[in-house]
Amino acid sequence: MKIYALKMKYELHQTTFYGWLRDQGLIVKEQTGYVVGPNGADMMETLTDYFLDSNGEIAKRTQVGVIQSQVQTLLAMYLDSGLPKLYAPSKKDDKKVQLESLAADLNRVDQRVVILEKQILILINQLATTEVHA
Repeated sequence: MKIYALKMKYELHQTTFYGWLRDQGLIVKEQTGYVVGPNGADMMETLTDYFLDSNGEIAKRTQVGVIQSQVQTLLAMYLDSGLPKLYAPSKKDDKKVQLESLAADLNRVDQRVVILEKQILILINQLATTEVHA
């Protein structure tokens, strides 16, 4: 699994994750992209891709993939790193805030409906009392 796909799947904070991988010597940034670092040989592999650049010349691009059996080990090492901001801020957080706001609005509306129902009952009683006396 490419480290980018791993980052996306587990919603990891990109700057923190890639920085940690570099600091641990698991990946190294080169002109063509990322390659396996000196400490990543047992759990990673360099993936090479060729493409046509803007000049029409064949260019090389490298990425790092994590050996599938080592994904959970790598994730555990990252999560145990003690670094702040392990996870990316997500849309889930925004949706949670929106949901909490909507729940609060709903609660206020519900309270207002209860008050209005009580006021209607009072008015009905007053009308009934007025009709009896009239």
